[in-house]
Formats: sequence, C-alpha cells, structure tokens
Amino acid sequence: PEFDWTKIAAEPVRFSCRDYALELLDDPQCVEDISFADIDKLAAKANGSGGGGTMKKQLSYVASGERIQANEATFVEEYKKGQLSKAQVAELAPKAAHSCTGVAFWPRLMLPGSDGAEQYIIDSRSHPDGNQRRSHWQTVLPIMGAEPAVGIQGGDRIEVSCEFDAPAGVA
Repeated sequence: PEFDWTKIAAEPVRFSCRDYALELLDDPQCVEDISFADIDKLAAKANGSGGGGTMKKQLSYVASGERIQANEATFVEEYKKGQLSKAQVAELAPKAAHSCTGVAFWPRLMLPGSDGAEQYIIDSRSHPDGNQRRSHWQTVLPIMGAEPAVGIQGGDRIEVSCEFDAPAGVA
C-alpha cells in the first residue's frame, strides 16, 4: 500500500540528527538568524514598531547529483537494515533519493567568547554540509505538500518561501 502523506502533513516530522532516513539534496542555508542580545532590534525590524511580527525569506536550492547518488546508497543500506526485500530496496531507494518531502531545519548556536576567547559553536548537524552527527537536538522537517516532489535530478532548482514570527522580546 502507498503511504498516506496527509496523516503527517499537519505537524512537522522530527528526526534524530543521526537518522539516515533524512538526507539533504543541497548544502544547508541559514533561514533565521537571531541574536538574543539584539532581540528588540529584530522585533523592530520585523514590523517597524518593536512589537514582533512576521519575517520572510526566500531560499533557492539546487539539487546535487552527487548527493542524490550518495543518498541512494544510504537508503539502500537503511532499507536493508529494515529487512526489506531486495525488490523493495531496488524500487524504493532510487525513488527516495530523487524526491523532496520538505525543508529540514535544525539549530546552530554561535556563542561569543569572553575575554578575547574564540567564539563557541554548537552544531546539531555537521557544518557546513548538514550531515548526521550525534546531538540531543532534533531536525524538524515540515512536510511541503500532499506528496513528495519526485523525479528530482541533479541541477533541479527548488525554491522555498519561509515566513516566521519574530518575537517582541525575551520573556
């Protein structure tokens, strides 16, 4: 039976940052950059009055043929671990590797050093490639449609419009 995507469309799916069921088609991009030291400036920028508001960002991704090939190999291994038949693996791995379900989001914290010390960076996924790594933070995957976009090839462009609420301050 086919998977019913409508059952998960309402809430983003959460993955462990070590989960190989989620693979990237292109390098990550920064969606939201928040400086908590300047939270009031962020809120003012969002709506011009300092009371919070909606921020917008346009992102453009280009599917990497090399990533698609590597993703297919990863999916083959993951499906084998899941004890799928050889026929199922041969059918599903290429379909999954050439599809896009959503845009993955995860945190990257950049903390200033004190007394001349270097900046301290906490990555929940590898930076700059977004590969898996051990982390207690999850990767969030909002589902972008009723079904995944399929047949994606290297060089295909994926355009994304993001909207998010900027806080009015820190509570």
